[in-house]
Formats: sequence, structure tokens, C-alpha cells
Amino acid sequence: MQSSEGFRDFGSQTPYTVFESYGRFQKDAAAKPFLKYRQEALDNQKQTGSGSSNCIKLMPGKIFEIKSHPHAPLNTRWQVVGISHHGRCPQALGHDASEGTTLSNHFSFISGFDDYRPPFHYKPLADGDETAMVVGPEGGEIFVNKDGAIKVHFHWNRYDQPDDGVSCWVRVAQGWNGNGFGFMAIPRIGQEVIISYLNGDIDRPIVTGCVYNGLNRPPLDLPAEKTRTTFKTKTHKGKGFNELRFEDAKDSEEIYFRGQKDFTAHIRNDAYWHIKHDQKQRIDNNRYHDIRADDHHQVAGSRKITTEGNVSHRIAGSQHIQTGDVTVIDSGQEIHLKSGAGSRVRNHAESGRFITSHTRRYFMTPAK
Repeated sequence: MQSSEGFRDFGSQTPYTVFESYGRFQKDAAAKPFLKYRQEALDNQKQTGSGSSNCIKLMPGKIFEIKSHPHAPLNTRWQVVGISHHGRCPQALGHDASEGTTLSNHFSFISGFDDYRPPFHYKPLADGDETAMVVGPEGGEIFVNKDGAIKVHFHWNRYDQPDDGVSCWVRVAQGWNGNGFGFMAIPRIGQEVIISYLNGDIDRPIVTGCVYNGLNRPPLDLPAEKTRTTFKTKTHKGKGFNELRFEDAKDSEEIYFRGQKDFTAHIRNDAYWHIKHDQKQRIDNNRYHDIRADDHHQVAGSRKITTEGNVSHRIAGSQHIQTGDVTVIDSGQEIHLKSGAGSRVRNHAESGRFITSHTRRYFMTPAK
């Protein structure tokens, strides 16, 4: 050996903890062999060195011993872990052979009492996000598991068929979630989604959004309807849709709601509506009200009711109608008043009043 070039000794320093995040082991027992291997690889770096020599017997894994070195810690056993040989033979090339054949090498070494572990090679990281198409069984529209994950087909995948067996289940990032509550919108088959990778790990893809393209067009006529914000769905295996839309154009602000079929609202306490202008309702079929307590109506102006058919009131208790002025009942044909007991008509005017029919005339005297 000719010379030693460098030596580092960290063995006497205080041990420290190393945190690395690359293992996804569900149980500690499965991770312990890997942990031991990584720890031994790190321990190899406690004592390292490099040198140059002309010894042809040196090779990776070779144990050698240094003796009588002026730096005492080097006088021990060492293990070669890497070496580069350089040789020169001028006479083989027909050159001047006066220098003769030469050989040199440069090598690195660790403690000869440790088991050598190759350096850990981290998994290649993803360069960035990419897009993919949502896939599923043939003829399906929505394919999802119990966790809300979907399957995707990447554009660069030239070999697998775009179906439910093409990829692992990929989780979908939602706007807000918790245990049994939150927001849920499942990307459907044929949509183009954005795929990100957690910590750059290509084995941990996650859907972080959706994008429109030449086939999937936006639900708005852009740029003409650029002031609108909409949440529009599509009927599963149908042509209908539900929609909640907001119009923000000045002096045309509007909240638009459309339901393809039913609308159900469940309010556990009070509901309050304050409409500062007109309200209009159109019901093309029947309307039912089920009020379990009192029903109060207060009209500051007039009230008009037009009924094309019949009107029927069934009152289990009493009915009291009070008018501040005139009460008029105008019947095109007959008026029937029926009482189970007596009937009484009381007039508080000073003079009498008449009730006249085509056959008889009745006179009503003031009450005393």
C-alpha cells in the first residue's frame, strides 16, 4: 500500500435518532428486519476512509489490516467497499516501454468488524402532477368503493385496457370531510382527473381535481356566461340533471335551483322567509298542507282567492268571521244554511232589514 488519503471517525460521537418516511407497514413486526438493515447501513458511516495503492489483490469485500500507522486509530481491520483500478501498459500499444507496466487504484473502506450494507436507494419521485381518465366496468357510469376511491387509466398506459382492472383504487380529495359528514362528489367514468402523488411517491396517487377537455365541456356557455357559478349534476343512466346556480351579473343577480324530480327539505326547528317584493308559485298538480298546531295568516292589504272548482271547509270546532264593513255572499243559484240546533241572525242597526227571495220576503228587526 502506498498511502492513505482520508479517514473519518464518528464512532465516539453521541448517537442520534434518524427519521425516515418511506415504509408503509401495517405492523411493526414486518418493518423490524428492514429497520435493522437500514440501521446497519447507517452504522457503516461511523468509520470511513479512502486511500490509494498499487495492490492488485484489493477488491470489494476484502479485509486488510493496517499496522504501525502514525495515526493510531487506523491500526486495525478494515473492509474494502469500493475500488477503482487504473493500469498502463505502453508496450502493448507499441509505444516506448521504458516506463514499464504500472498499476494503481483508489479505494474506500469501512470498519472491518461491521457487516457492509449498500447505501439505501430511495424510490424515484414523481416529477409532478398528471391527468388520467376515470374508468370502470364496461357500460357503467359510476364505479367507486366504500371509501369513495375510483380507478383511473393513464394516458401513457399503452397495454392495459381502460376498465375496472387497470389500476389500484385511487383516493379522491374532497373539499371537506369528517367521520360521517362532509362533501362528496364522485368523479364518473369518462371524466379527466388530476393525479397528484403524496410526497412524490408514485405508489400513492390521489385525485386532486377534475378538468374539462374537448370531449367533456363545461356546463356554461363561456365566455358569455362567465358571471355564473353553477353546481350541476347529471342523472345516472338518464338525460336529466339537478342544478344550483348563482348569477352575479350586476342588476341581474339570481339564485337558481332546479330539481329533476323531487325536492325534500327537513328543518328541525324554525324556518323564516323574508321576501321584500313579490312571490309567485305555480303548482301543476295537487298541494297538501299538514299543520299539527295553529295556522296564522296576516295580510296587510287585500286577499283574493279564485277557485275554478269547489271549496269545502270542515271545521271540528267553531268558526267566527268578523268584517269591519260589508259582508256579501253572492250565489248564482242557491244558498243553504243548515244548523243541527237553533240558528240566530242578529242585527244591531236601528232600523230593520229585509231578506228577499223570489217567493217570500223576510223582515229583520233590530236586536233589543
